[in-house]
Amino acid sequence: MGNVIEVRLSVWEEDADDEVLRKLAGYLRDDLRESVASEATSSNYPDGATAPLDTRGVDLETVGTVLVTVQSSVEVLALIVATAQNWLRRSPTPDRRVRVKLRDREVELDAATPAQQQQLVDLFAADAAAADDREQA
Repeated sequence: MGNVIEVRLSVWEEDADDEVLRKLAGYLRDDLRESVASEATSSNYPDGATAPLDTRGVDLETVGTVLVTVQSSVEVLALIVATAQNWLRRSPTPDRRVRVKLRDREVELDAATPAQQQQLVDLFAADAAAADDREQA
């Protein structure tokens, strides 16, 4: 088995407030739990997703973020991205998107065609796998 990695998925929607982003992230988290349940060690909001008392709050990207901790593999990463893609396809809002971040690499999924999204995902997964191979060497 590979190393444990953290994949950060951030939901964004034009004109959405923190409550909407929190709900959207919750829906995505539920889908991720169903699809990668056997692979994930956790699937939660990142630390800091709720603001401490007497503060103004957190940034909207943090509110709309789900953190998934999984064993590092191209297959698991592809499953996470496919789950996000499927979630977006069911979305009635064309300006909704999900940014998937692994280490210092990111891919943003939005209203692109499935073929365009798959091309991005393939490049992202190959790059992430190469980086994982370099770290294990």
